[in-house]
Amino acid sequence: MSRKPAEVVTENSDFIKAFHKAREEPTKKYTAPQTESQEIASNRNDRRLNFSRCSSDITKHQEYALRSSHLPRDKPGKSSQE
Repeated sequence: MSRKPAEVVTENSDFIKAFHKAREEPTKKYTAPQTESQEIASNRNDRRLNFSRCSSDITKHQEYALRSSHLPRDKPGKSSQE
């Protein structure tokens, strides 16, 4: 069997820069939003659009109840001291 000789590839730095630029996040790629969705997402000060997580007495109670329900329990009829 014969092998093909190794192909010599010359690097094109402009192409590599353009490729990396195209793979960036939109916020790094553009100075201003390009679509309506990007414009809405970039507006973090508008309380109508920003649904950040917050906790209250009810959510803390529910979280405690969920965590305590997943704790391992002894099987009925067996002692944990055996």
